[in-house]
Amino acid sequence: DDVVAGELLETGRKSGLLIRFPSKSEFSLGYQSKLVVDTFAYHEASKTGVLYIKLNQGALRLSLLDQINGEAAWVETPNALVHSLNEENEIIIAIGDDGEAKVNSLKGSFSIISKNFPEQTELAEGETLTVAPHGAFGKKTKVYISTRQNIIDGGFIISDQGPKSAGGDGGHDWSGDDDDDGEEGHD
Repeated sequence: DDVVAGELLETGRKSGLLIRFPSKSEFSLGYQSKLVVDTFAYHEASKTGVLYIKLNQGALRLSLLDQINGEAAWVETPNALVHSLNEENEIIIAIGDDGEAKVNSLKGSFSIISKNFPEQTELAEGETLTVAPHGAFGKKTKVYISTRQNIIDGGFIISDQGPKSAGGDGGHDWSGDDDDDGEEGHD
């Protein structure tokens, strides 16, 4: 199905979502996420476009290719604006239950602007930054991500101390049965 401007995209407790734009840029949502594509415009002939999305809860992985003009890409969270500074980049944003946003630059750099303070910082490739629910920035750290790049606990596997695992291998069983006990759900 087509995604229309202003439409709420929502994932359930055990589901994810992958959206590919005509520009070949794409995003995926972790489970229990809510996102609105506010603006998406793409001109095929000139390979330029603009993207503005709002992540209200959950986790988002956004991969922008040079076809969309990454500098025209914005992600709004409840407490910050994330603006792409490069043509090709990749970012993960996870919003915790407490409203804290964790922003991780996997490729390229981003400008992070607090919505509640006159604060702005640049996030370089390989760095992560937390933004408190009230908008204050935490300390920048290096980001590590599982090579499987799966989604767990409503967010991608993100750690400033190396890859974290769930169930031993960092994976997530999308079947609904998270272990071998035959019962559906997390234990």
